[in-house]
Amino acid sequence: MGRLRQIRRKVGLLALCLAGLASHGSGADAVESAPLETQRYTLKLTPHYHGPGPMVGVYLRASIGGSRPLRLLLDTGAKNIVLTAKAAEKLSLEYLSESALDGFGGGDLTMARVFLARSVRFEDLELVNCRIEVAQGPLPLDLDGVVGPVVFEQFLIRMNAARQTLDLEPFAASGGQPRRSAVEAVHTLLVPAVAAGVGSGYFLLDTGAAMSLVSDRLAHALGPPLDRPRLLLRGASGAMPGRMTHPIEFLTGGQRLVEREVAVADLSALSRWEGIEVSGVIGFRALSQTVVTINYRDRQVRLGAGESLLAARR
Repeated sequence: MGRLRQIRRKVGLLALCLAGLASHGSGADAVESAPLETQRYTLKLTPHYHGPGPMVGVYLRASIGGSRPLRLLLDTGAKNIVLTAKAAEKLSLEYLSESALDGFGGGDLTMARVFLARSVRFEDLELVNCRIEVAQGPLPLDLDGVVGPVVFEQFLIRMNAARQTLDLEPFAASGGQPRRSAVEAVHTLLVPAVAAGVGSGYFLLDTGAAMSLVSDRLAHALGPPLDRPRLLLRGASGAMPGRMTHPIEFLTGGQRLVEREVAVADLSALSRWEGIEVSGVIGFRALSQTVVTINYRDRQVRLGAGESLLAARR
């Protein structure tokens, strides 16, 4: 639903953001900090709501090129930073190319322009030379944009929605080996899971989706649909019809995640894009019940505090 993916790219940057040395001051008084990937950072996650209902996501505040703080939804389905056209109006960005965004929905692709931002700051963490996409059409959110955690891929990433923190830990401190090239990293968090004890397959971990989704095929194994009106599910590629189904318990990575509001949708386009049948999407409300640790370097995801690891599909 909130998932955004770039499907056409003319830019060959090796990394989404380069983590070089940040310097403070100028001339003889300039002091270089330690490399970014050797420091720990804890970023604040702010709850996001749609009206009086439950929390539907969390966002980070970011300053791009010294701009006012922008509110960016933390979206594990996003591959970089995507801004609305309004949010990007007064930013100092360098144009690179044209692109298109692919996301959940039943409409046309959302066109975008790719820019280079010389600086993106998240509290005390400053990233340099970051690729930014600016959507040329409407996006289904009331924030300034989204940010995929993959922009922090040089760190071990730990999202704790209950504590409202995003911890970034250097791999050296966590006992890891030197990171691989960014071009080898997994950007799509597709993991094996079992739904309601009867349906298994690959599920996308997507904090950009407020609720979880299951495919039409999997829904047949879950029993008859609920007697409720059909609904419209909105995403980056417009709206598509859906229907509500029964609450589902997902079992993945040794964790049981209960989702009380689950929608059934046609995920065939997503399956074609991924090259494998996608059985569903585990959204924010389910993922917020646990701590999500992402290791893009080794293509692994951990749910909870245990040692059970999920191998993300490449």
